[in-house]
Amino acid sequence: MARAELLTFADAVFEKEGKQIPYRTVSLTQTGRSTNETTPVLFVMKDAPRPASKRKPSKKSGKTNGSRPAAAQTQPGTKERAASGAGSDQQRIEQALRAWRLSEAKRRRVPAFRIFGDRALVSIAATAPRNEAELLAVQGIGAGIVKKYGVHIFRLIAASR
Repeated sequence: MARAELLTFADAVFEKEGKQIPYRTVSLTQTGRSTNETTPVLFVMKDAPRPASKRKPSKKSGKTNGSRPAAAQTQPGTKERAASGAGSDQQRIEQALRAWRLSEAKRRRVPAFRIFGDRALVSIAATAPRNEAELLAVQGIGAGIVKKYGVHIFRLIAASR
């Protein structure tokens, strides 16, 4: 609703017994006040992620150190996608995004996940968004990422097809 400019947020602090307690206020904008059930409003809704299972990793016998085997260090789901023969376009897009994300992270001197996470990368490759609204609908992608990297992402997707 904030992206649709119907709400504004403001951070504030109050003091109680010598402690500062931060809170956030939400208020309707003028547009939000004038909106009714017949007013068209553009909303971009993201699908809620499935809750992650909280199972403990199983211990394998015969291991003396705590390191993971080399096969377990690959990205989650990459073997399954490769084995199932999932769309070659999707694989090319994912590889191109990974390479670009790594070079961008090195250029900015930050870890690659700070550009965007693996889940977002895989989702971008799967959906191949063509505009900002579709990219914003990807879980893990916000307005800041679209503003900074949207053009690069769209070019990579177009070049990988």
